[in-house]
Amino acid sequence: MSPDVIVVGAGLGGLAAALKLASEGVKVLLLEQHNLPGGFATSFVRGCFEFEVSLHEMSDVGPPGNKGAVRRFLEDETGVQVEFLPVPEAYHLVLPESEINIKIPFGLTDITLFTS
Repeated sequence: MSPDVIVVGAGLGGLAAALKLASEGVKVLLLEQHNLPGGFATSFVRGCFEFEVSLHEMSDVGPPGNKGAVRRFLEDETGVQVEFLPVPEAYHLVLPESEINIKIPFGLTDITLFTS
């Protein structure tokens, strides 16, 4: 196969560009120097913990009835069907040595403010 386009870098931008081109029938060669694609959207495991490199959440997805740009791009422009899972809380801090396990919710509804 002789590619029509070569995309260098399989981070989110390279993946999106290659996907869009391929969905339009362009022959794409996607090159990545790392051992897996995703760039900042990858993770690694140390012991029993999984760490994200940088991307913690993806915004602008929206529900199927009110699609955001990410969902529109994947589903409507490229025909890719993905199941997006909601993030249950804004942050989750776990410090086992201090026996701290704190979940911080989205919004202000469930927040208790402490003042001195």
